[in-house]
Amino acid sequence: MNEQMKENEEGLPLGLNIGCGNLRMAGFLGVDMRPGPAVDRVMDLTKHPWDLPSGHFREVRAWHVLEHLPGYELDEAMHEIHRVLAQGGVLYAKVPYKEKGPYNPFHFHVFNRDTFGVWIAHTDGLIDNSLQHQHVNFLRRNQEVVSLSGFPVWHIVHRMPWMEGILFQRDERTTWSRIPSRARELREWLVKP
Repeated sequence: MNEQMKENEEGLPLGLNIGCGNLRMAGFLGVDMRPGPAVDRVMDLTKHPWDLPSGHFREVRAWHVLEHLPGYELDEAMHEIHRVLAQGGVLYAKVPYKEKGPYNPFHFHVFNRDTFGVWIAHTDGLIDNSLQHQHVNFLRRNQEVVSLSGFPVWHIVHRMPWMEGILFQRDERTTWSRIPSRARELREWLVKP
């Protein structure tokens, strides 16, 4: 999707960045649970339905936020993302890949290459779709696992923006610590058919 998305007649951008923290993106509505410099709308992702129009956004970015949703709230958030996406719209999600151990008590889910398959339409007849809600069937456009040079600390920098430049560095996508680690990230691109 084009980074410089235009706004529609209502003045609402056509991109949605949920869990935006301090990362402002041109053409995206920044949504987070706490106020911040990049937050356009304070919203609790665990309260449904979201106060956003159905079928409006061409792209939803969820970068290091889905793993923080407890229990069934992840499934409900996927339903809401599907609802607010326009036909042909793309969910671009980044999550920790194969996270092991309880080193981060704020991560409620472990992700691997099969995790998003729960919300992907299966037409081969091998998987029973009866448990899926009929309106939540994405198509996978792309998937990759990326090795990172630093541990993702999105939630730390979000709460302590003054630390940026001291312990943390930012690239155009997200925020990483300068402390090396063997972290890996799963990146998914899902399309609403």
